Amino acid sequence: LEAFNKSHNFNLQFQRSLFPAIHLYEFSSTEKFNLAALNNHPMVKAVHANQSIESRFTTPNDAEFSQQWALRRIDAENAWDVTTGGRTANGDEIVVGVIERGFELDHEDLVDNIWQNPYEIPNNGIDDDQNGFIDDVNGWNFRGNNTIDPDHSESTSTSGRNEFDSDIHGQQVTGIVGMRGDNGIGGTGINWDVDLMALQYRNVADIFGAYGYVYEMRRRYNETGGTAGAFVVVTNASWGLADIVPCNMGDTWNDCYEKLGEVGILTAAGVKNNPIDIDELGDTPSGCPSDYLISVMNSNRADERSSDSAFGQNGSDLSAPGRGIFTTFTSNRYDPDFPGASASAPHVSGAVALLYSVSCERLANEALTQPSETAKLVKQAILDGADRIPALDGLNVTGGRLNLYNSVQEIQRQCDPTPGEKLSIYSIAPNPADTRITISYEAEGFNPIRIRIYDVLGRLLYKEQRDPCCQTINRFSVAVEDYAAGTYFVQVEQNDVSISKRFIKY
Repeated sequence: LEAFNKSHNFNLQFQRSLFPAIHLYEFSSTEKFNLAALNNHPMVKAVHANQSIESRFTTPNDAEFSQQWALRRIDAENAWDVTTGGRTANGDEIVVGVIERGFELDHEDLVDNIWQNPYEIPNNGIDDDQNGFIDDVNGWNFRGNNTIDPDHSESTSTSGRNEFDSDIHGQQVTGIVGMRGDNGIGGTGINWDVDLMALQYRNVADIFGAYGYVYEMRRRYNETGGTAGAFVVVTNASWGLADIVPCNMGDTWNDCYEKLGEVGILTAAGVKNNPIDIDELGDTPSGCPSDYLISVMNSNRADERSSDSAFGQNGSDLSAPGRGIFTTFTSNRYDPDFPGASASAPHVSGAVALLYSVSCERLANEALTQPSETAKLVKQAILDGADRIPALDGLNVTGGRLNLYNSVQEIQRQCDPTPGEKLSIYSIAPNPADTRITISYEAEGFNPIRIRIYDVLGRLLYKEQRDPCCQTINRFSVAVEDYAAGTYFVQVEQNDVSISKRFIKY
């Protein structure tokens, strides 16, 4: 070292051995010298400055973020290292349809995230985009059949103005999905940047009208490549029928979700705030069996089912936080303690929107060319990413609670698989199943595919070998009507790669 220093005037002092196996050592110097000369020395492979380290744990600067325990519980900060929302990899602006009872569009923590219809000129009394709604600039007020008005009064009136119900429910739900993040005020939503489409209702007919609206907007977007309509990826249902009403295949409610799914729209629905088993008694809409609906239980800080939350091993998909949730209120105020499944559902609808913003061209492309299959893939990423919680075992399909970061990683894995692992099961539908399942998968190349179905004890119930037909999604059906009620696993194998997914038999 002394000879080395003399020859180049480096004046290096040895500090310690860091990683001897790769000959990595720490040196210091009391004098300035030419770093490039040191780096180019034939005895030196590389020089790294001893720089400061940052925690890769993205935390917004919003004043009240410390109160948002739920976002840390679902690992949002690590997810935000990957994406904080906004657009798809192809630049499509991601829209969440919030069907609710009132909105304050000019709230300081929401105003920048309110959807703006780019094809409608405000307040000109003309249906510029010819979708049947005049001046639907930010959404539509189905309770009054007119445009959403940011001016409001806190009353229970059902007149044409955009008026709040007495509990300000819509304002609270909306903030969880998309309070503007990192703007130095209030809190942050699941998405820092997202387009919130305001859809106001009074009754069931209004809700069906809202579903028809978002369907048409997304259909137009798909068919025109984004030159009309809106890229709605999810709607939120923090409400349900007051009576205990089962929802079955063929019901109008379920037909709505199936139709929305055809164009790529999922729905997150909170279960009833009543400790019933929806597998036995049913619930609408959270108990609907559509593959495009995600049924959300309410869990507390201890990751236990909230005492007033419904549940269902087959009918409810997962839980999300729903106790003491910080969110927006009226007049630029905030509510620090919003409770119930009404708070749980927007955590999941917000998560769906965030997953579409992961930088993945394949996901962005297929969201337009294969919207229904892409929606199922995103739903599966939500379910597969859930943290398995012992206290929730047997209470929902996953036995778990939403984990945003895990789900982001699921999307990244689907987008950029390890070489030789371009094998994926897009969906198993319906799930839960009754008589038959359809398995959709993608494989690489033309080597044979081996499919097997096992029960929870590992017993082989079905096997088949198939040749992939093409470099796209392959589908086939299997009869399961003779299977006993319970949990089963589909395994798809090609070369040395094997993947599996779970399904439930009624």
